[in-house]
Order: sequence, then C-alpha cells, then structure tokens
Amino acid sequence: MRNPYIVGGPVMGRDFYGREAIIEAICERRDRAIHVMGMRRIGKTSLLRQLESQLPGLFLDFQAAVGRTDLTRQVQRGLRRLSRRLPWLPPPDEGKSAFELLEDADEQAEAEGTSLWLLCDEAEGLIDLGEQDSVA
Repeated sequence: MRNPYIVGGPVMGRDFYGREAIIEAICERRDRAIHVMGMRRIGKTSLLRQLESQLPGLFLDFQAAVGRTDLTRQVQRGLRRLSRRLPWLPPPDEGKSAFELLEDADEQAEAEGTSLWLLCDEAEGLIDLGEQDSVA
C-alpha cells in the first residue's frame, strides 16, 4: 500500500481524501469569512487547494507575496487559472493592481449570481505586506 501522507507540495485530486465533511460544511456556509486553523503540516494548504478546484475560488499564498508587485502577479496568475475553468470570468487586465483585479472579479461573479471565494493561505503574510506599505 502506498503511503497516503505525502510530504512536500499540497495533496490534490485523487490523493486528497478524508476531508469531505469539512469541505461540505465550508461550501454550505454563507459566512463572510471562515478560518481554518491547525498545526503545521496537517493539510490546511491541501484543503484550500481542493476547495479551489470545487468552487469559484481564488487561492492566494500570502507567504509567497514579498510586496505589492508579487501580490499582483499572484492574483493575475490565479485569475488566469480560474478563467480557464469559469468561462464568465475574463482573464485579468495586466495594468491593474491586485486589489482592482479582485474587485473586478468580484463584480463579475456577482453579475453571474455567484460569489468569488478568496482562499488565503498563510494570511499572516498580510501583516508583512502592510508593514512594507507603512515604510514606503
């Protein structure tokens, strides 16, 4: 039997299992924010990636965003990936900031009668981004 506990990148697709009840509970809720917390290496990123594949969801890793430019690139990449799956979502406008892109995508989702889920990993990285802004 193959070891189901993979160390490395997020576990996705057929290799992801055992969290169906959590995913169902998250998808059924209409709260403005849901926080998933747990110890390191317990599968939080894998859970977010799985949700990304099932929802109109945009995965953002704030630990990987070293500044506003990196954040904008990450939002652009995520929206391009999402627009391939959701025909109503146009590819991102390259001349806009991360926040403008998110606002545009949210407005488009609302026009479609749905919501865009922001799936934020390592959200404490936002503190570093905010501190960089206050220094600049």
